[in-house]
Amino acid sequence: MNLTRFPALCRAIPQALACTLLLSQAPLVSAAWNTNLLVNPGADATAGGDGNFVANLPGWNVTGELTAIDYSLGCPGGYPCLTDPGPSDPGANHFGGGYGTPSIGRQTIDLGFAGSSINGAGAYYALSGWLGGYATQEDHVTLDVNFLNASNQIVGSKTIGPVTPTDRGGVTAMLLREANGWVPAGATSAEVVLSAIRTGGSSNDGYADSLSFSLKQANTMLSAPNAASVGSTFTTTVVALSPFASAEESEELLAFGFDLDFDPTLLRLTNVSMPAGFDDDSSFFEDTDVAGSSFPGLPVSGDEDFTLVTLTFEVLAEGQAFIQVSSDAAGNFNEGLILAQGASIDVFGRTSVALAPVPEPSTLALAALGLAALGIRRRRIA
Repeated sequence: MNLTRFPALCRAIPQALACTLLLSQAPLVSAAWNTNLLVNPGADATAGGDGNFVANLPGWNVTGELTAIDYSLGCPGGYPCLTDPGPSDPGANHFGGGYGTPSIGRQTIDLGFAGSSINGAGAYYALSGWLGGYATQEDHVTLDVNFLNASNQIVGSKTIGPVTPTDRGGVTAMLLREANGWVPAGATSAEVVLSAIRTGGSSNDGYADSLSFSLKQANTMLSAPNAASVGSTFTTTVVALSPFASAEESEELLAFGFDLDFDPTLLRLTNVSMPAGFDDDSSFFEDTDVAGSSFPGLPVSGDEDFTLVTLTFEVLAEGQAFIQVSSDAAGNFNEGLILAQGASIDVFGRTSVALAPVPEPSTLALAALGLAALGIRRRRIA
């Protein structure tokens, strides 16, 4: 094994096994909201190679030949160049599959810091990465996140990729792929898995760079009844919690938008009521479920809560209904709280309602008799 491009500490150790063990140790990081929770997400923590496998991915538990490739060393050999389509800030290296298949890297992230939110108001995850391959070859990469409970059982998962040769237009390239959603209740850790798959040739030309996995804390309260019965209606008020605490005094709210998720077999949305001064723009956007605007803008500042909308639902069937709102201000300029001067503010929140069947007639009759008896008893006391 050639150690000439390893860090100085690694070059000083003659045993390849010891060197591999050193490089596989992940540095300790402090988990936090709104930060990339992956260690070495761009394969830049150590010197990259020329496409041949070297164990140079600290922070990743590697099986197969997943390795870091230096753009300047790999490019002459046909690997991605800095001039090929890819991330705008790629760093020095990218991930490649070496000559094995599958070539896999794993990281397990402790979600203990987010536990109260995951099992309460909610935690929203974002998974993204630049994924690609070589020319017209089918070699590819996928990026998965598996959410695990305390018993190490998978309680939810999501995959992004692969990027196909058709997606790339038959050229060597990496394209952005991303997904987001709610962390499942009960999740205590997340396993992120990068997999490079070779389908032909000798080199595994699945490439990736600039990976990210982050969590956002719910910042929106959905007020709804704990229970409702089939055939009835109930309202849910969506309130953003102190969204303008850091806004300038001269700031104005021009519009807002978010996605609304619920099970349509359990609930039917019958009405959306906008706050005073806002027009309902929901029907104008195909990729935003609820949207409103106010022109001229509404002055906002301070740490007061802001009511976005009141939603009315009809109960269609019994079950446990989850109602969730979320926005993607970075990817959709119609979403989030859209300000006149500052960046848009994302909103995330959820609630649940127990949906009971319609009471049987006999139950209603017994309830009526009980009330009647109570009335008679009261008259006798009087």
